[in-house]
Amino acid sequence: MAVPGAATPVRIRVSNFNYERDYRGKENIAATVRNIFLDAFPEAYYITEWNAPDYILTGTIKELGLSSRGITSYGLGGYQNFSSEFVVEIELYTAEGKRILKETIRGNRARSDLGAAILGGPTGRDSERKILQELWSMDPEREEFRRSIMGEAIYRAAVRAVPEVSLAIFGEPYGLAGEVVLVRGSEVYLDIGRDYNLREGNVLTLYALDQEVIRSRDRKVLGNIPGREIGKLEITGIFDRELSKGIILDSVSAAQKGDIVIFK
Repeated sequence: MAVPGAATPVRIRVSNFNYERDYRGKENIAATVRNIFLDAFPEAYYITEWNAPDYILTGTIKELGLSSRGITSYGLGGYQNFSSEFVVEIELYTAEGKRILKETIRGNRARSDLGAAILGGPTGRDSERKILQELWSMDPEREEFRRSIMGEAIYRAAVRAVPEVSLAIFGEPYGLAGEVVLVRGSEVYLDIGRDYNLREGNVLTLYALDQEVIRSRDRKVLGNIPGREIGKLEITGIFDRELSKGIILDSVSAAQKGDIVIFK
């Protein structure tokens, strides 16, 4: 399986991640982060465990945090806003041991969680915090963690790492993903720019926004329905570190704010 522009398949080994903090569950966290990074790489990469790799990717976890704020009470129920931030420093080495990439990557996620109110004061159900507290003994493959906002924050960071790795190897940020922030006729504005090594003339694939499915009775997030591919977009202007615009080349439906673009 070859990345566009690559003559031969690329073998990348994702090694164990290090965790700087002295935390009793750091081995589980490191293993979980590694597994999530493996899942984030597109099929165009050949991820190897035992064969001789062309490149080795590793990283140091700088931060994995969870915070809560803004409790709002509604009669006997309330909502607690959770947010999670993940920071990792990734490094990419050639098979000969030469480092060709060192980059700090961030991922974050926020979500409201249903709580209970007692005597007018809400007490958060704290399912997200419970997951963090139990992480030290969790199976690294446990789906409960991956679907938490902490797991999603790690995955977002992993997705952002893919184009950095691609750029270091191929000179093109394959796997780069961005979001549509404004639509004006045939012009579409994106939240990616100079910081993402985007260039005028790059052609990205446009996808409809994923839809989050939430159960009404307890506000539990059941998952996301993936969006479908709706067309192609060509970058026509780079305005700032995180702002660019493009024009729709062809599409089966109109672009909307929140749609996703991917460079592949």
